[in-house]
Amino acid sequence: MEIVKSNQSNQLFNKIFKRTKIYRIDDKIDLTQEKIGIELGEYHNLLKSATLNQDSANLLRKLNDNGYILYWYKNRISYFVKNDKMNTIWQRNDLLQLGNFLFTINEPENLGESEDNSLIVVFSSYPNTRADALSSKITRRVFPDFFSNIDSYIIGSTIVLRIMDSCSLYGSAYMNTKTNTEIETNVQNIISEVKEKYGIQSNKVILTGSHKGAVAALYHSYLGNYVSVVCDPQSEFETRGNEDLAALIDFMPKIDVEEKFEDFRKQENKVIVNSATPCMDLDGTVKNLVDSIILPYEYNNDDGNFNLNLRVGLSVIMNQWLLKDICMSNND
Repeated sequence: MEIVKSNQSNQLFNKIFKRTKIYRIDDKIDLTQEKIGIELGEYHNLLKSATLNQDSANLLRKLNDNGYILYWYKNRISYFVKNDKMNTIWQRNDLLQLGNFLFTINEPENLGESEDNSLIVVFSSYPNTRADALSSKITRRVFPDFFSNIDSYIIGSTIVLRIMDSCSLYGSAYMNTKTNTEIETNVQNIISEVKEKYGIQSNKVILTGSHKGAVAALYHSYLGNYVSVVCDPQSEFETRGNEDLAALIDFMPKIDVEEKFEDFRKQENKVIVNSATPCMDLDGTVKNLVDSIILPYEYNNDDGNFNLNLRVGLSVIMNQWLLKDICMSNND
């Protein structure tokens, strides 16, 4: 893994913008460039504009299909970067990189000997709010916080790994796409390298997330034979009454859940703790899979964010698992 170089200097960051070629919406665009800018005659970034008119939607789809990701908006210009150049745009010092994936590692203050360390892997969800879904800032779309202070709820020496789902406008749920068949391997490699760095055993690794992140955590727990503790796995983006966001569904990851999880039906049956209220129509596929705990949607607030009950519920289960004292129940 490599440290992502930060462009902390405003002068350096401004140079990046000056080197970016700017196009109007009707121009012929050179799709081989690392970065491009799209100037609109309105006070919206191209993503927001795509919910308002078809020309913008068509251009956004073309850029998305050619590996460009919206990352900034300034002076009526929407800035895009190629996925494999994502490591060049940041003004932060905490990012690491493996392959084309970026991630962060939070170490506890009481980092102990290797045999005492555990690892929580956090997978990002869909954007939390309408404003986030329409934001030009990439972290608000593909790297929203889930349980930002999770380390303070987990006992012992726990490392928290957060992986960015940044292979397209809204990510790919950390799953392979037609144009990128190495995503799943890269994610598993990141987990393996962090495990090796800190001397963590596989039985001390827990994958977690909500909504899209929950589906990803479940899937990668099956791939790597890890435990997952997830909330409300959902494969589709919810517009929650915002009709204009329906236009963005085309840019969301397409997850054929039945197909992706089919191979795991053949695995040896283990225990799954399911909520009384079905969270997702995965019953036929998931119930016979590896150790997974699904917390119910009722733990969420009306705005879709998890509340204190969910934090407590997640952390209690994780702590019990790490202590090897978990009680599996509600197995029907």
